[in-house]
Amino acid sequence: LNALLENDPFYADQFMFFELGGDNNLFECRNGGRQVRVRSWSLLGVGMDWQIMGKIVTFAAACESGCLRFAGDRKTMAESYIRKARSTLGEAVEPSALYNAGLSCSYDITLSVNDDRSRYQQDRLEELRNHVAPHQQGDLLTWALSPFQDPKHAALMFIYGSLDSREVYNKARVYGHEYAGSPIMKRARAHEQTEIVGI
Repeated sequence: LNALLENDPFYADQFMFFELGGDNNLFECRNGGRQVRVRSWSLLGVGMDWQIMGKIVTFAAACESGCLRFAGDRKTMAESYIRKARSTLGEAVEPSALYNAGLSCSYDITLSVNDDRSRYQQDRLEELRNHVAPHQQGDLLTWALSPFQDPKHAALMFIYGSLDSREVYNKARVYGHEYAGSPIMKRARAHEQTEIVGI
């Protein structure tokens, strides 16, 4: 990423943290009418590992009320959720490995030209406009980024994504196999190992 935007060097690894989640009260029919709980992928966090963990700790509070738990668990402790997230970050894979395992993501930065901004924020907005032209509809500017397909888009997401104050999961659309037979990290690591062996 540092080779793409020299004026904004990254001094630490950058991460995208995805989660496959569902709802106990929502079902859909699959495979000849069999009812299964609805599942969908979300992007929960973007940035350095400590930024991701800050988000995870916030989400973990929902474990205490029972609103958040691992599939198959009657109850998940907040500490278990945090530990699993930290372990997943420690085993992070390259985006290409996730893509080859069936996951992709788009990310929108949407800003209003009429919003009040500090001078710094306005300068950053102009920098973003110079990197990629936005789509404009009325007073809204939208940058549609594809961080898995274009490394420059990934760099722009990490650097300028915070200009859009919405939560990360509201800025991203994630596409993947919701009902695959094996965990995506297992499939991704297999693809990553295949690439290493093939070199």
